[in-house]
Amino acid sequence: MHPEVTPAVRDLIKFRYRLLPYLYDLMCRHAQHYEPIARPIFHDFPDDPVCFEEGDDMLLGAALLVAPVIEQGATARDVYLPKGTRWFDWWTGEAFDGGQAVTRPAPYDRPPLFARAGSVIALNVAEQSFATRADRRAFAVFPLAQGSFESEIADGDGESLSAKDRIWRIRVTCRADVIEVEGADGAEIILPAGETRRLVD
Repeated sequence: MHPEVTPAVRDLIKFRYRLLPYLYDLMCRHAQHYEPIARPIFHDFPDDPVCFEEGDDMLLGAALLVAPVIEQGATARDVYLPKGTRWFDWWTGEAFDGGQAVTRPAPYDRPPLFARAGSVIALNVAEQSFATRADRRAFAVFPLAQGSFESEIADGDGESLSAKDRIWRIRVTCRADVIEVEGADGAEIILPAGETRRLVD
């Protein structure tokens, strides 16, 4: 109906398929532990008073901050990043300290999206089409400046909740010159664009 945005819509559909393993893990957490999937930012940042102000930003799980663009014709928007952690622009890899508002471009195919430092997001990086399903696991790792963190990620067939789900237990250790990832068992590791530390997995 709107051919001028068809390429952007197509790219966003592909991106959603890329995120399906992360979404599957969120569904498992909701089914097993009642963790909310989409939630207000004050849910995870109750000590930041700015997070209680009226707004349309939301968290998708604990790792992703989604900032929808709802003003007609807008090509950028301000996004408040909750304090207490660093945030990575998903598209550029640029890192920002929390507790501030940043202005980010908002083209149709790349809405503002941030990943929380100290998180691991499961991805399907196989080429997809409606006719052919494919699955190749990767993990987007958003490192700390220094320190270690662990992520436990449920991974299944993408269609049903099953007691036979594989559980990935990934540990990330971040030092001044190296990022060490354990437990990925040969899956591709993706670091933010611009990350210069050496990856060891």
